[in-house]
Amino acid sequence: MEEKRVCDICGREHLLSELKEFDGVLLCESCWNSETVVCEQCGTRIWSDDNEGDGETPLCSRCYDRYYTTCADCGRTIHQNDAYFEDEDDDTARCYSCHCRHADHRVIHDYYYKPEPIFYGEGNRYFGVELEIDDGGEDNTNAEKIERIANSENELIYIKHDGSLSEGMEIVTYPMSLDFHLHQMPWAYVLAKARNMGYHSHQSGTCGLHVHVNRTAFGETEEEQEAVIARILYFFEKHWEELLKFSRRTQKQLRRWADRYGLKEHPKQVLDIAKGSQERYTCVNLTNYHTIEFRMFRGTLKWNTLIATLQLLDRICDVAICLSDEELQDMANHIPYGYRIENGVAVIDEGQAEQVRTLFSSYLSGLALVPAAEAAGLTLFHSGAKRMLQNEHYLGDDFYPAIIDSETFSKVAEERDRRAGALGRIRERTTPPPSKAETAFIIGKVTHRYDDPFKQAAYIYSLIESEVQNG
Repeated sequence: MEEKRVCDICGREHLLSELKEFDGVLLCESCWNSETVVCEQCGTRIWSDDNEGDGETPLCSRCYDRYYTTCADCGRTIHQNDAYFEDEDDDTARCYSCHCRHADHRVIHDYYYKPEPIFYGEGNRYFGVELEIDDGGEDNTNAEKIERIANSENELIYIKHDGSLSEGMEIVTYPMSLDFHLHQMPWAYVLAKARNMGYHSHQSGTCGLHVHVNRTAFGETEEEQEAVIARILYFFEKHWEELLKFSRRTQKQLRRWADRYGLKEHPKQVLDIAKGSQERYTCVNLTNYHTIEFRMFRGTLKWNTLIATLQLLDRICDVAICLSDEELQDMANHIPYGYRIENGVAVIDEGQAEQVRTLFSSYLSGLALVPAAEAAGLTLFHSGAKRMLQNEHYLGDDFYPAIIDSETFSKVAEERDRRAGALGRIRERTTPPPSKAETAFIIGKVTHRYDDPFKQAAYIYSLIESEVQNG
């Protein structure tokens, strides 16, 4: 017969199997539910009396101190990223509803103003733009004119105060898909209006173009999201010089407003440094709860430059999502897996080369692409394994020594064709229809400056959409 014990809280007798132990105390089901709660943030069970949150958001003291605060008006527990303040010097936190009751009716909102997001466009990747403009005044009338253009049909933007600007303001969009930014957000008219009212962005030297992307675009779980974010950080560090040119900023400006984390051998190592810094003035700011923020780009009042920036970030996100860590490193290094460079000469990395040979032999043994990669100790997607099996550098050439013999390489190619044929994936090539090239360009007045035709051609090219002349 099963032993019975008494609940240490209510004193009622229960079967021992019906009791649960917590903190050295036996609890019945009823007391378990009423006397203990689970921290919303970390999942630790705590006594209800130790709940630092509220009934809707129970929290242990550690998580409350690190991530949460309490609305000064209604007493509701809110995440620190969802707290609102009247201005930069105010330390009185409020929830959004209470903040709105305190806010005035100015068009230019305070720095901490964050309305409930409205998502525009299809898909799961959204871009929220923060564009700083300066030199035209922090003027409510001007702000209203810009808002009237952007919000004529839907509320697409709002405008905020920014203490880093001398005589300007910050235009902030609600989160939008790239396609919505391209075809429905009236950027060309908004930027033209700002220019006409005397504002600058690129020319001012004080302005930035910051872009937020929702974390949920990178995966469903936190682990999936962080793996992609690590690859984004690695991409920025590995291609820093190229991105520096695209950003239109100087190294000195970036050290102040969008500093780098430092290049490491592996994406996760860069992520660990970023997570430990808790610094928002970085090239990719990770301190926001719902988004990551790209901060390294200089402000602009040119439609082409703004859209090109969004398109670049969209492609970087694609790369980080679609490639594994190893594939990204291979792409970034431009050195096939299995080699390393010593004194400017490619030599075989025997450890990696053995993995390459195992990949080839595993595929010939009958394994599919991904299992063959796993057998070789490689974390690759289908496309990455296929590219390695097709890489002719492994046969040896003028720069790379041979890792795979020609017989094995040919057998792998024949096996790929055999499998593709069995699956009906071999099709005759068709000639794609000719693409229509762009034929309309804007260019300034051309004069003859150089007798050297190459210098004259470079001069003519420089007249196309001059950033310095157009904002």
